Amino acid sequence: FGSKIYQFGVLSLRKIGGFFIMTYFVYAISSLSRSYIYVGLTSNVIQRVCTHNLGRNKTTRTYAPFY
Repeated sequence: FGSKIYQFGVLSLRKIGGFFIMTYFVYAISSLSRSYIYVGLTSNVIQRVCTHNLGRNKTTRTYAPFY
């Protein structure tokens, strides 16, 4: 889809007191059609951006496509 992904932060996988903490990314995507920037948190950035661009996210559906 040609979207640019801006990664702001990463939480890494590590073991704390017997629990594993997963890696998550903070990302921001910008709408190509309107003045709107969405910031989200996910463990799979590429898949998540695709769901936004395909209109599968209720919050961002009306703002797709994203850059």
